[in-house]
Amino acid sequence: MISLTLKPGREASVLRRHPWVFSGAVARSEGDGSDGVAEIVDAKGRSLALGAYSPGSQIRARLWSFDGRRPDAALFT
Repeated sequence: MISLTLKPGREASVLRRHPWVFSGAVARSEGDGSDGVAEIVDAKGRSLALGAYSPGSQIRARLWSFDGRRPDAALFT
């Protein structure tokens, strides 16, 4: 899993449950992201969401969970 830390003030759209995190909102990333899962954290380190990580896209993460739960097979069926 990769952790994407948002720039200060950029968490508002995630808190409104917008499903995308754009590359311009990301301050830094930690981890390799090889499993394709991203944890979105605010500038204070609080976990906000989980989603699919797309390192080569302007949409850096497509969010699927805002409550911290990891998705199961039912999400993808």
